[in-house]
Amino acid sequence: MFEPFALHDTARLGRPGDVVERLSELAAAAESELPRLFAEHVTAMLGPDPEPLAAVGRRFADMGANLLAAEAYAQASAAYRKAGDPATGRRLHTQATVTLTLCEGASTPPVAEITRLQLTVREREVARLAAEGLSNQDIADRLVISVRTVGTTCTGCSRSWGSPTGSASRGCRSRPNRSLDVAARRSSRGWWVVRRRICRRRH
Repeated sequence: MFEPFALHDTARLGRPGDVVERLSELAAAAESELPRLFAEHVTAMLGPDPEPLAAVGRRFADMGANLLAAEAYAQASAAYRKAGDPATGRRLHTQATVTLTLCEGASTPPVAEITRLQLTVREREVARLAAEGLSNQDIADRLVISVRTVGTTCTGCSRSWGSPTGSASRGCRSRPNRSLDVAARRSSRGWWVVRRRICRRRH
């Protein structure tokens, strides 16, 4: 059971080609979804099409595996930019960053670019609450700040994440943020029972 985790970790550390064949073998014989998803992730890392990486990210997110989701989103973002689609790349970069705010400071090679960006404590608080689906007014009430401050903070997050001001701060709105990836709002389920280091559940 632990071999798929070890092989997937090897791929996450930058050596997907070394493990894809063995991981695919294990996935074919596996009864659970997780080894198959690991194999799909590694295969997507090696493929020319960025969409499978984004799709894997969404599936990890649906499981509540937020760190793995953030990694896949970040990889998809880089792949889309390389493929000449910077708009989709920026969107996925924002999604990766928002999802990463749910992981309590976790940092791994696939999200190194994101974790190097230094957000303020307030920006992290606002981004986390926005990812959970709160509106600007709800965030303002929770943090005891003005709605205007929430909007300004979202703009700061957008600039830090390298996204166009206005379009990328989609996590900060006057209405509930239903357009954000559903996984970010489901993060309270957690996935630490399967593996704590992936991303622990918030209490």
